[in-house]
Amino acid sequence: MPSRVVGRGTRDMEYRLYFLRDGHIRRAVSIRCDSDEQAIAEAEQHADGSPMELWEHARLVKKFGGDAPGPERSLF
Repeated sequence: MPSRVVGRGTRDMEYRLYFLRDGHIRRAVSIRCDSDEQAIAEAEQHADGSPMELWEHARLVKKFGGDAPGPERSLF
């Protein structure tokens, strides 16, 4: 889903989806959604089999793939 124009009363939030390789970021995608749930669904559509992390500014929302801990167990 590409970025979209936001009308009044929406909570459009900016997320970054990072694709990882060997613990390093290999590429990133910007996602704009109204909620974490929508951003997670959008991130899942970008899955390419590599580990990914979804962030909303400095807040880790979800890790995908790999054996990395989820946000509830994150060291950050």
